Amino acid sequence: MLGGAIIALRSPETPGTSQPPPRPAQTSVSKYAAEGVVLPEPGPKPPRPGPVVVTPGPHRLLARWDASPAPTTVAGYEVRWGRPGALNSTRLVAEPQVQLDGLDDGVTYGIEIRNVDMFGQRSAPVAVSGTPGTQPDPTAYTFVDRFDGQAVPDPTNWRFASPGACGRATRGDGSDTKRLVISANCGSASVALRARAPFKLAGGVGSVVIDTDSPSEAGQLMIDLVPGSADLIDGSPSGPPKPDKPGVAQADPALPPGTIRVLITSKPDDRSQPKPVTTVQVLTAPNVHRNGHVVSKIAPLPTPRIGENVRWQVSIGKDNISVLRNGVLVGGGDVTPAWQQATALFGFVGPSGGFRAGVAVIGFTGAPTAPPVALAAPTVRTSRTVQQTGMVLAPAPAGTMIQDVQAAQLRMSLLPQADQSIKSLDGTLSVDVGGKRVLATPAVRGQPLKRGVRYPVVALIPKEALVLSGDPQVLDVGVSSNVQQKGLATRVEFSEIELYAAPGVTPPPVAAPKDPPLPRPRPAVARAEAQMLGATGQPIPEGATAVPGRVLVDVHLNGSAAQRIAGEVAGLGGIEIRLDGRKIAAFPTTVDGPGVGGQWRLPLTTNQFGAGPHIIEVRAVGVDAETLYASTVLSFTV
Repeated sequence: MLGGAIIALRSPETPGTSQPPPRPAQTSVSKYAAEGVVLPEPGPKPPRPGPVVVTPGPHRLLARWDASPAPTTVAGYEVRWGRPGALNSTRLVAEPQVQLDGLDDGVTYGIEIRNVDMFGQRSAPVAVSGTPGTQPDPTAYTFVDRFDGQAVPDPTNWRFASPGACGRATRGDGSDTKRLVISANCGSASVALRARAPFKLAGGVGSVVIDTDSPSEAGQLMIDLVPGSADLIDGSPSGPPKPDKPGVAQADPALPPGTIRVLITSKPDDRSQPKPVTTVQVLTAPNVHRNGHVVSKIAPLPTPRIGENVRWQVSIGKDNISVLRNGVLVGGGDVTPAWQQATALFGFVGPSGGFRAGVAVIGFTGAPTAPPVALAAPTVRTSRTVQQTGMVLAPAPAGTMIQDVQAAQLRMSLLPQADQSIKSLDGTLSVDVGGKRVLATPAVRGQPLKRGVRYPVVALIPKEALVLSGDPQVLDVGVSSNVQQKGLATRVEFSEIELYAAPGVTPPPVAAPKDPPLPRPRPAVARAEAQMLGATGQPIPEGATAVPGRVLVDVHLNGSAAQRIAGEVAGLGGIEIRLDGRKIAAFPTTVDGPGVGGQWRLPLTTNQFGAGPHIIEVRAVGVDAETLYASTVLSFTV
């Protein structure tokens, strides 16, 4: 539970009086113990971290160190880095590794790492250095984008789709300026980056590569190969099938026919699992051919880490599909596609509250391929839902006709919100645009129509219908069906248009999006967790009756949970404990600097509580006035 808002109850001001200034946010904690409370005390300073290994990458350095010898008092780490003699960047982390992004290739950087205990005491540093740079890549790409050009993402190569414009694909900011950043706040809905260059097999063989820090410790990365003009697709609304036998593909009946999806899912640690876990599944539409060639010798997946870039490769062979993580086989499926060409979609789902995914490289191997000529596309304004097809067609609006084009392809993603009386929208959909009515068809023929599952459709728009109107100018599109809909209308979730240049026309370069990424979440203090223990250390269930005498308040500040929010942990100023709203204990965690997290046990005497129910609140206070405190509450009875 997060808190920190200040609520002021205001009365009408009396003339000649003024309201007092707002109380400043708390950024420090003073030591305090009520009668019967024993505060924890700092011990000796922690030892230095274990050996550090630095791995260079394009505009980045990944530093890992051995945390196993560290005592339990070590709660996190302070990392400082910069050019030699100027280590002017600092980050607090809870996990024994850090990826430093946005660095200049070919420049040597110094790094210092210190253990931080639960009172903010620092160890002596371990000093290392590294030089970022692109490592040799023997892959014979037929298409590759390293997102290091003038336009990021390059509109010639990419289109981005998100429902209701809840996400963006842009050049990063801050330490992310040297890579593509996918930022979104879409809840559980996915966003997708579409390659305009088709993915083509050569003799039934090819591969797709993506180097990204998604899904980190929480979220999903989807590599979709769709035999049609799709931008956003879905799997089953009830979620993917549970992982089955290694090396065997699983069917997802909600996928468009012929589609192959590699789903990489990471789940954070919780009470049911002590460490974050990643799973890899090969999912297919039911009609994809199974040949019985199960992928064997699959290695176990390592524990995922926050902010670490991983190279994922999906290789399609003549007998099966294999999935590699940093060159190691970690998954596969006993299927082969019937198609020789597909649309490649890279889908992202993050935790609630928004996410950022950094992408360094995407590439294909297989047959030669290239994106079509790109033209600057207008904004498309569609009806919010699919309407009933009317008898009367609205006339063309007064406006400006798009020049130097021969036609356009309208691409939409529909979302049925009710059970449908028909199995497909093939032959039932039309779009009204520029005084013309044209047929819209499924992007992949034969896709079943299901409630809650995205349904991609396309329509070929003649050039005389490409009329822009309004201020700012947009292309207005109405979507309708000749089949009576029952229940909630089908929603138009996403739409865009691809323009086809007229013969002999050389269009000017298309400008990259100028929007910045969505705002980065602010670092948070470690998540507060607590439980009551009896005098012997046995947990007291929430709301249970405590035996009079001594009890223990076991406080745990989970730094990893906070680090997943913004890639680092906000500095911790101290802990306060309140009984029924009254402060009974407080201690700082800033001996050598801000703390990161930790675990403490505070003995309390219940004799002073009084009979009846009580509430204990544990509050973690940050050192930054802009940081919300974290708190949790416990209830018990004496």
